[in-house]
Amino acid sequence: MYTTVQDAGRFGYLRYGLPPSGAMDRGALEMANALLGNDPNAAVLEATGIFPVIKCSRRTRLAVVSANGFQTLEAGAGEVLRFQPLEFGYRAYLAFAGGIDVPVVMGSRSTYVPGKLGGFEGRVLRAGDVLPIRDQGSQLHVAEVPGLAGRAGNAIRVIPGPEADWFDCGGLNTFLTSEFTVSSKSDRTGIRLEGAALSFRHGRQMVSAGIAFGTIQVPPSGQPMVMMADHPTTGGYPRIGNVVQEDLRLLAQLRPGERLRFRESA
Repeated sequence: MYTTVQDAGRFGYLRYGLPPSGAMDRGALEMANALLGNDPNAAVLEATGIFPVIKCSRRTRLAVVSANGFQTLEAGAGEVLRFQPLEFGYRAYLAFAGGIDVPVVMGSRSTYVPGKLGGFEGRVLRAGDVLPIRDQGSQLHVAEVPGLAGRAGNAIRVIPGPEADWFDCGGLNTFLTSEFTVSSKSDRTGIRLEGAALSFRHGRQMVSAGIAFGTIQVPPSGQPMVMMADHPTTGGYPRIGNVVQEDLRLLAQLRPGERLRFRESA
């Protein structure tokens, strides 16, 4: 089980080496909170691969959002909640009315596991953890409920990166026409891809430069890797492209072994 507390992210600290963290699928986070009338930035649980088992100590409303769909339900005091395995997608979000009340660290309740900060004790949740829930109060946040992510063929839109011209015609063609497989080594830091190696125009080395959520770096192996929510703030590999922000949630829902293609955004 890899379940953490996440909100919309921690912003303004990249220059200090701290990534935004936050939900990998931010659209699903927004949807889960909107279904309950929560603040859009309320902290939720992000479950990867499988759901946790939850016991409620008091009556509460909750919303569950994943690539399989969404539902809202009400649980009574002492009730134990078990969920069906995910049929589609890789990450699910469980929101509770009022939001999870862990301490705010540098403007966010999100967990950054490599830095051991935020969330619940800065770590992945484990059996026996008790999470406080904020009182929702009488005022509900009125918001439009966003839709679920989805695009046929797992086509991920990209824009050219600063070092796109470091790749020869063959490398660029491979990048935009080949299928890549999500590696089992992928995590919240980055999605590692396996497939035909991208070829470089030269063997030049670059000075480390800034990277963001969605930056696609290519190491000497020629295998692309897409930086995700817990990405480092600088990288020393050529940046061939950046994923369009709306499609980051599609990437977040791909399981190891699933395939994707990149296409240049219009």
